[in-house]
Amino acid sequence: MTGDYRTEFPDFGTMDVEVPSDFSDVSWRNESCPCFHVQAAQAFLWIDYQNRARREHEGMPRFTLTVSEDGQHPVDAREPLCATDDWAIMMQAVGARRAEMTARPAI
Repeated sequence: MTGDYRTEFPDFGTMDVEVPSDFSDVSWRNESCPCFHVQAAQAFLWIDYQNRARREHEGMPRFTLTVSEDGQHPVDAREPLCATDDWAIMMQAVGARRAEMTARPAI
């Protein structure tokens, strides 16, 4: 699953936050907003439209971090790891998830 948010969401505009370089753009036009995956944290980062009126789900925060079931696919049935409008808080959540995954013993 690879994508480019600029192609999949041409009306999204310029990304106004700096997505970490190890995140892969996996955006797909049938989702509600651009999405980025980081294998090391087994997580997906969803970045919604800055303009709240453009968001598909009313009242949802702009940034959401979800887990991946197998390192490749999001788990929709679980609560997000973090959902916020604050990019700094989201980056803290990403850091915590990375640390958690690094500390896990290899299976």
